[in-house]
Amino acid sequence: MILISGSWIPGEICTCQDDLMLSCTGLRKNFKNGKSLVFPDFELKAAEELLILGPSGCGKTTLLNILAGLLKPDAGLMTFLGIDFLALSASEMDHFRGKNIGLCLQKPVFIRALSVLDNLLLSQRLAGVDQNRSEAICLLKELNLESTADQNTERLSAGERQRLMFIRALINHPKLILADEPTSALDDYNAQVLIKMLKSHCVQHGAALIVVTHDQRVKSHFNQMIILS
Repeated sequence: MILISGSWIPGEICTCQDDLMLSCTGLRKNFKNGKSLVFPDFELKAAEELLILGPSGCGKTTLLNILAGLLKPDAGLMTFLGIDFLALSASEMDHFRGKNIGLCLQKPVFIRALSVLDNLLLSQRLAGVDQNRSEAICLLKELNLESTADQNTERLSAGERQRLMFIRALINHPKLILADEPTSALDDYNAQVLIKMLKSHCVQHGAALIVVTHDQRVKSHFNQMIILS
């Protein structure tokens, strides 16, 4: 296991030697009821993908929240883009996440007062990225959501909201994409389209992809897999 230590200055572009994107060793989370979750070690390079598969309650979402910097582990080391990720302060973590991680949670949250398109443009603005309407429209078309661009997000179906969440996660070209149950509200066709879109983005932008799910339909799309029980 290769571990790289370093520090991060907000606004700087992070790079990593040998294309190593993410390295995790000895991650463990303890709970008040005495239960502990110990996660397998793994590492990912640029444009690589990993499927974490397992039933509800096995710790998939806990691991994803740790990887996103939303939850602190009680033990372990994690480097991302050459940075000691777990050593960042809360404000550094927020800024780093906004610049480098595309996060897709199970329950999409949008600004109700804004349209679909304006939610995407706001995401670019908050990340310090130039707003690009044409790219936003292209991504909406890719997931068959172009007709919703001017609609309020509250009018979208559950599946449409889930697809929009992934567009928002991809629009800033993050170096790591974390997806929690991405296909849970999608039919077979849209589930395949979404997974192919995520994988294509990773190849195109040299990003790493981690998908956590219990959905057996997506297994055939991944070469690397961790099974939690």
